[in-house]
Amino acid sequence: MQTVVARITFGLALIVAAGLAGCDSPDRGTSTTSQHPDTGYGANQTVPTESCANYCLRTIDCVTELCEEDTGSTAPQAVEQTLLSECTSLCVDSTLQSGVSSTAWSCLYTDTCRQVLGEDACQLGASYTCSAS
Repeated sequence: MQTVVARITFGLALIVAAGLAGCDSPDRGTSTTSQHPDTGYGANQTVPTESCANYCLRTIDCVTELCEEDTGSTAPQAVEQTLLSECTSLCVDSTLQSGVSSTAWSCLYTDTCRQVLGEDACQLGASYTCSAS
């Protein structure tokens, strides 16, 4: 099995890395629609209370889905729990709550995963990269 590193970065300096099936996204702020069409995955979700648990669930769900879409592989599902555990261990509720506006928090759940992570639509300095190592 190929070892791949996934990195999710938000302006809050939360970085999660673990093995994932390979996928790539352009640098933050660059539209991904020309490389990978936006399937609409993750749009119009109910906005939960602001917490690390909810943030990590959303972020890891999005990056797993985007890597699956980008590669056509279901391999990212195999490490979803590892990524979730790592995200939860790095996140601090008070830092998250003081660093994300209510508008940006809502955006994380109402925009598509590709808009949130691939295009930084919520203006949080969000990006994702999955690459072989």
